[in-house]
Amino acid sequence: MGIEIFDLKKNGFFDERGWAVNPIPVKMLGNKSFGHIHITSIEPNAVRGNHYHENTIEFLSVFGGEYDFHYKEDGMEKSRHVPADELVGIKIDSGVTHAVKNIGNNTIYIMAYYDKPYDHENPDTVRDIIV
Repeated sequence: MGIEIFDLKKNGFFDERGWAVNPIPVKMLGNKSFGHIHITSIEPNAVRGNHYHENTIEFLSVFGGEYDFHYKEDGMEKSRHVPADELVGIKIDSGVTHAVKNIGNNTIYIMAYYDKPYDHENPDTVRDIIV
């Protein structure tokens, strides 16, 4: 159980127009069916997350600027700074508290994928403030 940060450049490319990427490596999904995908924005100095999922594995890809990714691993709070020019994916196992803080001056965006369909009546999200 934990966090896996992986290089998205291996799943896409950069050229004179910008970048294109497949944000969720299919091999990481195994034999699972498609779950749920959504996109959110984060304004400068704002935080998204501060929760964990009891039964859901989540994949995040954050785009558009620099941010700090905060998480708990083995009961310890940790963080990883991600510069604007670094393109990574983050796999978050169930039970792992996580949050993204926009530390730049521009709005950034998160693409999030859950390995299970989202249920509005039972969102499988437990609040746990770490940032």
